[in-house]
Amino acid sequence: DTALVSIKNDTMYIVSYDANKHQMVYFVFVYSLKSVKIIKTIDDKERMLRPAGNSFFSSGALYMPFQDCSKKYGAKIIARAICATDSDFIFLEQYHVIDKNIFKGKSVDRIHTINHLSDETFVVDYMEERFFILKPIKMLKRKIRRNKNKKGKIR
Repeated sequence: DTALVSIKNDTMYIVSYDANKHQMVYFVFVYSLKSVKIIKTIDDKERMLRPAGNSFFSSGALYMPFQDCSKKYGAKIIARAICATDSDFIFLEQYHVIDKNIFKGKSVDRIHTINHLSDETFVVDYMEERFFILKPIKMLKRKIRRNKNKKGKIR
């Protein structure tokens, strides 16, 4: 997952996520030079830094939405205030939580991506709840397969 943080002249500041390493990567792409430079990587042991949309301004602060996957993939989105510069990426204390309750009258299980425009938040990607009797078995098989792959055994 990759999201644009800001653009200055021909330079794009971008946040991406390495799902294999569970790391958020903040980098700069200079279009005229066709060059990429990694500015900072942040370990994501808590699974809360997967980008979930483009940055936006609210109340004078720059916010970046991230998926909170600590309990399950797409459980909610936390829009965190950030300071993104040429040399660093810092989280500030302000944040907004956007969860499945943003939907009125819909059975939504997970939300993955939002966009923000003129003080309105739009959910771009979500999953509706549905009952599937074999889901626990499917999830267990997936977990076993993942553990085998981690040990070097490819299916």
